[in-house]
Amino acid sequence: MKWFLVFLLLAAPAWADTNVRAGQITPQQPVGAATPRTLAVAGTAQNFQNATPASSPLMCFIKNPISAADQGIGAAENAYVNPAGTATTAGGGSTIPLEPGTWIVTGPQTGAVSWNAATIGHTITGFCWQ
Repeated sequence: MKWFLVFLLLAAPAWADTNVRAGQITPQQPVGAATPRTLAVAGTAQNFQNATPASSPLMCFIKNPISAADQGIGAAENAYVNPAGTATTAGGGSTIPLEPGTWIVTGPQTGAVSWNAATIGHTITGFCWQ
């Protein structure tokens, strides 16, 4: 038993090695702050975030608030996110509906992530990294 404990004490530094070496990972930079975005025109898609530069992969965390008050409108509703094109309020295709209180993490893609909702003033929140 003593030898096993000695082994653990000597081997522990090797198991706890968390140093990142060059080439192991690529650090991701946040793009913009985690701020609310408010829909300017009802039913018209707007960009949540553009990939800058356009050739660099973009990932986003986007949340549709659960309450109407947090959404900034009279009654809570779905928001729609499209990581690959223009978001519609009908859903389908690459448009993903977000029910109140739900969120999505978009996969790495180039280009803009768009969103939409049925009511002007609808607010969602989130952030992107690239």
